Amino acid sequence: MNILIREFSLQTHGFTDSLHFSPLFANWSSVNSLDVAFGAKLWTATTMHKGSNSFFSLGPKDKVNTQGLLEVLAESLSTSLPSRFLCIIPSQKTLPSSFLELVTMRSGSPLFNSENAEERISSCAMSIVLAVNKESLLIDPINWERFIDKLSVWSQSWHQGLIDFPPHTDALFRERAAFQHLPRALSKHPRNVAISSISMINFYDAFAPRSSKNLNSLPPRAIELISKMNCHPRFLSLLGILPNQLRALMKEYNHENLDEALLGIGKTLFFAGFRVWEKRQKLASQFWKDIAPENRTPISKRKKQKANDIAFQSNCKNPFHFLHKYRNLSKQRATRCLCSQFKVSSQTMDQQNIVSFFRHPTIAVKPTQNIFRSPLIPQVQPFKTRTDAIRTQHDRSKRRKVLYLTSTQEQISQLQQ
Repeated sequence: MNILIREFSLQTHGFTDSLHFSPLFANWSSVNSLDVAFGAKLWTATTMHKGSNSFFSLGPKDKVNTQGLLEVLAESLSTSLPSRFLCIIPSQKTLPSSFLELVTMRSGSPLFNSENAEERISSCAMSIVLAVNKESLLIDPINWERFIDKLSVWSQSWHQGLIDFPPHTDALFRERAAFQHLPRALSKHPRNVAISSISMINFYDAFAPRSSKNLNSLPPRAIELISKMNCHPRFLSLLGILPNQLRALMKEYNHENLDEALLGIGKTLFFAGFRVWEKRQKLASQFWKDIAPENRTPISKRKKQKANDIAFQSNCKNPFHFLHKYRNLSKQRATRCLCSQFKVSSQTMDQQNIVSFFRHPTIAVKPTQNIFRSPLIPQVQPFKTRTDAIRTQHDRSKRRKVLYLTSTQEQISQLQQ
């Protein structure tokens, strides 16, 4: 269970009861209204689990319509909120199109915790299936190789052949480049609520209920002031703005150094809120820089929509939509969405070219030096032929005509003589 919670960032144990819910989860839901008193969320609407990372488990002896449960969960994926549902169910011949079979555990696998050795072994084949939308894989990436390694180590004491990873699912994950950022941290706020509920004054705690508890032993005036104090807006408390009822309560009981105490409480809350704001700014910057940089600038301000923007706006239902496809291992038919296309990137060699290891002899030649001229070779002087002499005479007569046209009368008489 710890492997599934960590690798798939699960927070809610769905469709369980007060006797079977796991304390490793932050929340749990039930269809029985009696479980609400034990901390369960009542599952009334079919889309109640949308926007959550939930876990569902059905045993071989549970009298539940497995196909009906899967269809209800598939409807909850039609949302832009990150949603994923991991289920351990008896193996089915067919699954809804939005579900992937991650692991198959054959009959005889020791899956269950029980004192009886026979009850630990599964009487039928079990499967781990996953339904996830594209926003969930974008926000909470899955490290598929690490999950396989951890599950293989966990089941190494089993008999050989009891656990299997479907090749099609393995190809779908391995042909995509997963994001390198960490998923969202698992919520611990139920523990904070349990701790803060003990305190009478909780106007500074965002997770604490507004209704005060354990106030029966106080005077009526103090109960009135504390009840109004706990209704103070939490956002103002993070800015260091204290409720007026706190000053009135301390003033009625003649608290010493009233102003200094209030000033210290206000500064403490302000700097605590500043640290929360600073952490949120860093997480937001990391989201826009590493997780979703293509959606940082509004598309309406761009003159031309690039291919990535068109892919981001598409209504593609492929859960691997935002993951770059760099090879085609699943051999699926390409769709109109750009996420189904892949390009083989031609990588340049980082190593040195092997030709550079061979040394070629170099000859230093001056720019004006003729490498073909040698004192041993006799140099032949050019000579004029009869044709060259006639051509030279014709050129001389042409020059005379030009001078005759441009010269004065005295120059012409000289030329005639």
